[in-house]
Amino acid sequence: MNAPVAISASGLHKHYGAVHAVRGVDLAVTEGEFVALIGENGAGKTSLLSILMGLLPASEGSAAILGAKPGELSVRQMCGTMLQSTSLPDALKVRELVELFRSYYPTPRPLDDLLALTGLTDLQGRRYKALSGGQQRRVQFALALAGNPRVLFLDEPTVGLDMEIRREFWAILQTLKASGVTIILTSHYLDEIEALADRLVIIKDGRIIADDLTGNIKKQTVHKNIICRTNLDEKSIRALEGVMSVDRVGRLTTIATNAENIVLSAILSKDPALTDLLVESSSLEDAIKAMMDQSTGEPT
Repeated sequence: MNAPVAISASGLHKHYGAVHAVRGVDLAVTEGEFVALIGENGAGKTSLLSILMGLLPASEGSAAILGAKPGELSVRQMCGTMLQSTSLPDALKVRELVELFRSYYPTPRPLDDLLALTGLTDLQGRRYKALSGGQQRRVQFALALAGNPRVLFLDEPTVGLDMEIRREFWAILQTLKASGVTIILTSHYLDEIEALADRLVIIKDGRIIADDLTGNIKKQTVHKNIICRTNLDEKSIRALEGVMSVDRVGRLTTIATNAENIVLSAILSKDPALTDLLVESSSLEDAIKAMMDQSTGEPT
């Protein structure tokens, strides 16, 4: 039996004057699914997310959250949101902030449970403005969960946080997903997406260019990356048999190839002084980059 649809969009468009930010997006997310939206800056993912959250009206098309229109009170009470940038009353104490937000919902998550889940029990008596950046993100996360949401929207929730805190967030999100919460995530951290998301939706120029299970998207590109420090220039490397692409960042050169033995032999013969050699399998980042490159994104 198929799970009910939690989030749907049909023919969504968003115009900002002459800018066409969202171009005919169709999307369906089932209850309990964890979906990541990814795209370059300006791709339209934030506009799409804002429409789904009810923060912006669509120029054309329709959207529904749990069967109702985004932005309606009944929908807001069933959703939690954590934006990349948030302003809060910084003179309030953590417990006061959480209690305030819990009061907005008919069936909020129990206070002590919420504080414990987000690691705020020992910080509840401190004022928000006295917290570190990472601690403030914990509070913002707690506020997103205050209403015990069925749908959770997260816009770059772990940006700027160290790996230890990010992994704590991941563990909480995995617990929420296991309990049936539907989660929509935007993130520039591909390790985060690969660790958490069931499904990946790639947006370019306001359109969805790929929508599949994260593992399936990763399999779209299967090659090896040869990473090294070499005196050979990029033009010489590209001319070698078996080279798919060359990318040089600082002193390191990354060579994508489906014939790593042939390429390795060739570059070693031409540059015996080659150092820092590493051969890796292709990554989710490689697959996403390939899909982005293949999509023209021409307007219609």
